[in-house]
Amino acid sequence: MTEMRIVAAALRPLEFAPEQPAAVAAPRQETTAFTEVLREQLRKAGSVNFSRHAMERMQERGMALSEAQLQKLEATVDKVAAKGSRESLMVLDGMAMVVNIPNRTVVTCVGAVPAAERIFTNIDSAVVIDG
Repeated sequence: MTEMRIVAAALRPLEFAPEQPAAVAAPRQETTAFTEVLREQLRKAGSVNFSRHAMERMQERGMALSEAQLQKLEATVDKVAAKGSRESLMVLDGMAMVVNIPNRTVVTCVGAVPAAERIFTNIDSAVVIDG
């Protein structure tokens, strides 16, 4: 018995069915905008970000990080991430920062405040970074 195939709403024997050419996809060209965004994201991949809340706290308290301090913070985040931490308290030159390690984001910052107000919750590690 001959196999049958429906072609163009007509029933024809399989050996007479015309071959359909394979669709050839045109190669996509990267757009300049995409390339630039990708490069920017790759550049930022190793950097530490600051949440809006952390930025507001730093401004309110007159806190700022130098380039050297930022590099120390980034290196420490890498080390803590390698150990599997998720939320870490990091103390650097009298500034205490809670850092979300997977997102590489400083969640909040505390400078010189009375000892009674230095309570940190929901952290799984603490690091004192040598100045």
